[in-house]
Amino acid sequence: MVDEARATGIPVAFYIISARYGLVEEHQVLEPYDETLSGRSDAEIKKWAREVGLLDAFKRLAETSTVFLVVSRPYFKAVEEVACEYDVYVLAPYRACGRWVKTGNFNKHIVLRNLLLSLSGISKG
Repeated sequence: MVDEARATGIPVAFYIISARYGLVEEHQVLEPYDETLSGRSDAEIKKWAREVGLLDAFKRLAETSTVFLVVSRPYFKAVEEVACEYDVYVLAPYRACGRWVKTGNFNKHIVLRNLLLSLSGISKG
């Protein structure tokens, strides 16, 4: 999806929210780990996000870019405060603040592709 968008001339930066490292760039090499935010309380997730610097990093990104979040609910909770404040796009089957775009669990990539193309003015051909 990212490569396809780039091939059409859309400048895309891809980041991952890691349960160990916070916000990481797509080509950043990480040591293997076995952690997840699933099963943690909202308070634990929000505390973790502050401690690893995720909120600050995500805020810097949201201040300068159009952001599309395609994340499960625990990972959304980690950045919810900034997502709401900066009105980022959130593609999810659950209700979210920001520019929520309802998706199913299995069509997020199609919705994201169509949204990127429509925002860039490129036809969906």
